[in-house]
Amino acid sequence: MPGHIIHLAAANCVLKRMGIQSKTFQNEFLIGSMAPDTMRGNDKKAGHFWSDEMFQHFMRIPDLDYFQKKYHARMKEAYVLGYYGHLYLDAMFLNTCWKGHFSFYNRDMQPVDLFDQVYYVKLHSCTEEGVKREQLYLRNLFFSDEYYYGDYDRINPYLFSKYDIDVPILSTPDSMVGIDELDLHTVWSRLETMNTYVGMNRNIAMGSMVEATDINRQLKVFRVEDFRQLIIDYTEHMINLF
Repeated sequence: MPGHIIHLAAANCVLKRMGIQSKTFQNEFLIGSMAPDTMRGNDKKAGHFWSDEMFQHFMRIPDLDYFQKKYHARMKEAYVLGYYGHLYLDAMFLNTCWKGHFSFYNRDMQPVDLFDQVYYVKLHSCTEEGVKREQLYLRNLFFSDEYYYGDYDRINPYLFSKYDIDVPILSTPDSMVGIDELDLHTVWSRLETMNTYVGMNRNIAMGSMVEATDINRQLKVFRVEDFRQLIIDYTEHMINLF
C-alpha cells in the first residue's frame, strides 16, 4: 500500500484543487486520509475493508462498495470522505502500480496469488532507455527497506517539494466516533507517531528543489511517474465527491 506521506500528498492535492478554506475541514480530511493505516493485525483487515475472501490474497483490495453502502449518509463529512479517499488510493495503487509490474510465485516458481504461498516476487520494469527487464527477489527481501519500502523514503523529498504537504493538527473529529472499524485509542496513539514522522521529513525537505530525474536514479522498484499519475487520477475522482 502507499505510504502515509503519499496519502497526505494526494489529500493535500484535492484540498488545494477544491480551494477548501475551512481549516477544520482540511484537518479532518487529512486525518481521515491517514486513519486506516493506524490499525494493525486483524484490525487492519477491518479498517481497510478487506473481505474475508480478499484477506487470503496477496493483493488485498478494499471493498469500496461496502464502505459506501455502510457510510453513504456521511460521505460529505470531511473525515469520512478522507477515509474513503485512503481506501480508494489503496485500490488504485494495487490496480495500477502492482498489476502488470509485480508477479508472485511459490517456492517451485509456480504463479500464486494467496498470501501464505508467495515466496518470490518478480519485478517487471523498464530502464530509462525503455528496455524491458525482469528481476526476481525473495519476498522478504523485496518488501524491505532496501527495495519496496525504502522507495517510500527515497521519494518523500520529491513529494514534499512538489505537493507542499500540510501536516494535520491532531484533534478528535466528532465523525471519528461511529466508525465501527476503528479503535480510537489505537488510532490516536498511532496518529501521533505518524505525525512526528511526517513533520520530521517535512523539516528535512523544506526549501529543497528535488528533480524527478534525480529521484528516479535512487528508486529501486517504482518510478516518480507512478506516484504522480496516481495522485492525478485520485484527485480527479475525489473532486467529484465533494
